[in-house]
This record gives sequence, C-alpha cells and structure tokens, in this order.
Amino acid sequence: MRLPIFTTIIILLLILILPLLLLQGIRQLPNGFQPPNNFIYYIYQKQNVFQKFTPSQNNLSAIGLSIKNLNLSYKDNVNLNLYDDQGALIQQISKSAAYISDGDFVRFDISPIADSMNKHYSFEVSAPAAESANALGVFYVVEPAGTTPGQLSYLEFYKPSSRFAIIRLVYSQWWAKIMADPIFFVFYLLLIGGLLIGTLRPSVLTKFQLGRSRKPDAN
Repeated sequence: MRLPIFTTIIILLLILILPLLLLQGIRQLPNGFQPPNNFIYYIYQKQNVFQKFTPSQNNLSAIGLSIKNLNLSYKDNVNLNLYDDQGALIQQISKSAAYISDGDFVRFDISPIADSMNKHYSFEVSAPAAESANALGVFYVVEPAGTTPGQLSYLEFYKPSSRFAIIRLVYSQWWAKIMADPIFFVFYLLLIGGLLIGTLRPSVLTKFQLGRSRKPDAN
C-alpha cells in the first residue's frame, strides 16, 4: 500500500512545487489584472490618447493594453511614447499592427526604469499612418468626456528584482485568491482531501478486512 501513498505525496508536491519551476522563465510580472474594457476610443492621424500614471513599484519594464484592429485593416506602426513628469520624452516603442487582430493584448516593452516607484509618468498611444476608415481602437475603463481625460484600460509590468521576489509575489497572489474566493478555497480543500482519502481508504479497508477474517484461536 505504499505505492498510492507515494503517488499522493508526489501529486501534492507537484501542486506546490511545479509553479516554482514554471516561474524560472518569467522575466516580467504584471501589477495585477487588466481593468475592464468598457468603452472604445479610436486613434488615427489626428487623434491620439494620453494617460498619466504613477508606478507602484521600481523597475517599470512594459505597458500593455488591448487594441482593436478590425479585419487587420491597419498594417503600419502603432507607437507608445513614454514621458516623465516634465513632459520630456523618455522612450518610444513602435510595433507593427500587421499582426494585431481585433482586441489583442499588446505589450510595449521598455528599458526597465530602476527608480520608477511613486514617480509621475504619462504615455501616448498613436497610429500615425491610420485614417479614420482604418483607425485602431483602444479601450477605456472610464470614458473621456469633454476636458475629462478618462481612464485607459492598461496594465503595467515590472522586472522582478530577484527570483525570490517572483516566488513571493506569485504565492502571495495565489493565497490572496484562495482567501478571497470561497468557492476556489473549498474546491482546493476537496482536491487535497480527495487525494488523501483515496490514498488512505484502501489501506484502512484492507486492515479492517484482515481483522474480520481472523479466526479466534481454539482453546
């Protein structure tokens, strides 16, 4: 009966340790989840979008957002310009829109900024060769209105300072999800409990059957 127990231990270790192995290839981590894409706004030659933001961590390394390129109609570059708090251009990233389809999440990688935390930045997204007929769509959480700039649906990425930082962040988010989602927590407990019961039950039943099959010694 040692084989089922050994198998269960291996499975439990894989559940806990396999994520560590998969994390070895991670070079960037998002700062959470992308906000909902509530409203669409089109960009082309005469219309760009701007967004101010303040990174929550050091080593800002990318900005990602969803882009709508209906029927791959726009095939030229889409640009992201990053500015400091004085409006000076820090970095410019260009990507070909030829492979961006309808609603793809696009990540603009930048050279990591070591001291980005709590500093004020802004970025601009543009499609300089697009016309109104093949304009690219970007998504907002809060729709722009008049002089109100709105809130783009975007995601920041950071370069981890160490492998340990990756492990700590991923497992802390995993534990936070367990505690925040009762259904997931119950499912996880049932999974672990099912493995343990499935392992121990044959052993217990065997001992019980052996006990019943023994005959008392004749005196």
